[in-house]
Amino acid sequence: MSIAMPSLPHLAALALALTLAAPAVQAQVAVIVHPSNKAVIDDESIAKLFLGQIKTFPGGAPATPIEQKNGSLAEEFHVQVLNKPEKEVRKIWARNVFTGGLKPPTHLDDDEAVLQFVANTPDAIGYVQASKVNNKVKVLRKAP
Repeated sequence: MSIAMPSLPHLAALALALTLAAPAVQAQVAVIVHPSNKAVIDDESIAKLFLGQIKTFPGGAPATPIEQKNGSLAEEFHVQVLNKPEKEVRKIWARNVFTGGLKPPTHLDDDEAVLQFVANTPDAIGYVQASKVNNKVKVLRKAP
């Protein structure tokens, strides 16, 4: 009895199927503010800040939301914290800019840039990978 060896295309297809079936590793997202920020803020208010529905922290202090250009972390933040898929967030901001003349959040390159900006800007609120948080910022929330 002979056992047939799978062909290279079959092995490639199997490898692809296993890769697609494997659960994606999600980064834990930390929502951060300047350490002097005393605001107590819930998820709904965080979402409203990042979607342009409010411009201040609870208590009235101005808020400057900072987004990331990192697609996967931004996507995690939008889904886990804003409860919106990336496509919907883009649509909301297109509408906000077109109809309301609002300015979307500034987008920075990576965790280090967001950490530095938030550490130096008392009214900033941003997000980074939780593993990157340092003692120069205050964590408001971690997701998931």
